[in-house]
Amino acid sequence: MQNYQKQFRDMLQRRRAAEQADPQTVADRQERLQQLGSQRMMDVQVAGAYYKLNDDLRASLAEGAPLVWRREPQNSHDSNAIALALPGTPERMIGYVPSRVAARLAPHLDQGRQLSVEIIATPLGMQDSTVTVRLCLDMSEPSQEQMAAA
Repeated sequence: MQNYQKQFRDMLQRRRAAEQADPQTVADRQERLQQLGSQRMMDVQVAGAYYKLNDDLRASLAEGAPLVWRREPQNSHDSNAIALALPGTPERMIGYVPSRVAARLAPHLDQGRQLSVEIIATPLGMQDSTVTVRLCLDMSEPSQEQMAAA
């Protein structure tokens, strides 16, 4: 039991050191939104990853890997829900965009705007379930095809 506690403390210390060394990390739990021309970028922690990550899924996560997203307007918990998954058949869901962020993104996605998602930080250990992603929303006017697909 003491070994587990020591490993957990060490993991927390490494995470805190990384946060202090790089103020741009999302582990500090502050969302940063910046305007880059027609692009809006935001780094967020995936909600619900604690419940979704198993050993196989955890091993598949890699920094820089793209994720697929899916709007879930019929979700009984949140009509703005945006599910995140590893690409493939079948998709392997890792969690959701946090609800307060999804509330801001959903109207844009429903209008056909494009969203790209990539993993920028993976769990530090087997007891950690923190996955951080970078969301990039294209704010330019969607084409007719994009609007039809929405």
